[in-house]
Amino acid sequence: MVPSALQEMFVDLLNELYNQEQQSLLVLPKLADAAYAQELDDALRAHLDETRRHVIRLEQIAGQRAIQLGAQETKGFKGAMDDCLTLTIDCLTEPHVRDAALVALAQYLEHYETAIQKQRASWATPSPKRRPLTCN
Repeated sequence: MVPSALQEMFVDLLNELYNQEQQSLLVLPKLADAAYAQELDDALRAHLDETRRHVIRLEQIAGQRAIQLGAQETKGFKGAMDDCLTLTIDCLTEPHVRDAALVALAQYLEHYETAIQKQRASWATPSPKRRPLTCN
């Protein structure tokens, strides 16, 4: 069976989400280490544990569907993370201001991830109401 365009987009999104989760595994410990408030440190480390579970789940989904997860880099996400990390960790010396920036960065991570997850989930579930699009 020839993969449909929707299937190809699903695989691309799955790879993008997997890559984003992999990048988060690298970023979250740095954010936690930079946190001043213990509560923020704990929350970021809890999110790191959740991210590890997401990676395992994505690998299971890919395995069930015989999808090869690649190492394609999400350049926009990585660039934003690099810029935010530089600003947050290297430039903000006031602990409470840095913590506020860390919270904003963690929220950015979460919103990005959620958007991709919602789209992937909607494409993964076949719907009898969904009709193929035509380009006529």
